[in-house]
Amino acid sequence: GIPEMPVSDISINNVNIQAENGFFIQEAKNVTISDFIVNSDKGPVLDVRNSEELYFDNVRTMEVNDQVPVIRMENAKNVFITNCFPKAGSAAFLELRGAETEKVVLQGNYLDRMGTKLMVAPEVMKKRDALILLK
Repeated sequence: GIPEMPVSDISINNVNIQAENGFFIQEAKNVTISDFIVNSDKGPVLDVRNSEELYFDNVRTMEVNDQVPVIRMENAKNVFITNCFPKAGSAAFLELRGAETEKVVLQGNYLDRMGTKLMVAPEVMKKRDALILLK
């Protein structure tokens, strides 16, 4: 989408693909992605920018990339990520960037086998409610 006209009300389910780059979401609102496996040669499974009201359930890759996180977000708002079981070896599970990032909620994800679980930029760390971890 574009700032004046974001893509909205999208649901993507039961995907298993091999791609050069992962799935890119920009200027989007109200997006649901579930049971989503992307084996990406170069980028993260999900690369999200300037988007809000996102729900990701069981997002993963079967081929790890130690250069990029599984999920990268920049200026994302009101995000719920659940039931992810990332493989060991990726740069991180989640990377958060952008001063507009807020209310990213992680719940029910198994991150114990990840060396680096989260990569959070300084501008995101300054915000009290940018990242919320729930059991």
